[in-house]
Amino acid sequence: MNFKNLLTALLFVPTIASANTCYTKSDALIKDLYKTFPVDGSNTTQDASPALLNQFFSKKLSNLIIKDEKCAEKIQGLCNIEFNILTAAQDDPDQNKYKILQSAKTLVTVRLEYDHIPKFLDFKISSNSKCLLIEDIEYVDDQLSLLKILNRKAP
Repeated sequence: MNFKNLLTALLFVPTIASANTCYTKSDALIKDLYKTFPVDGSNTTQDASPALLNQFFSKKLSNLIIKDEKCAEKIQGLCNIEFNILTAAQDDPDQNKYKILQSAKTLVTVRLEYDHIPKFLDFKISSNSKCLLIEDIEYVDDQLSLLKILNRKAP
């Protein structure tokens, strides 16, 4: 193997490894989620591949997100998801920041601010396997969960 091939192989190792990330800490899962899908809306879950969604979300939740996106494409509009699921709004939060308020193995609470009014999201984390995944997002202020929203009958 020549130097050019070795260098090329080494450059692709981080990309391959990151696609198969196994999170063992819930706060690391949420930090990487917001790193991948920033709150400024520059990259959203609606545009993500199934493989990328499965890196962060349970199979059930990933499948429901994908199903909703296919519905939206089919009707050329919105189905059940009418907002950014990671910000609980259509607008970007103030200062494009989020803050983790508490982190336990099965729950991470995140705070976002809109016009200096806080909005809270509870990420329910599955601990059924060795890798942690998000199994639901509860929108505390609206008393709704993403699973409930996605399980509604689509238009």
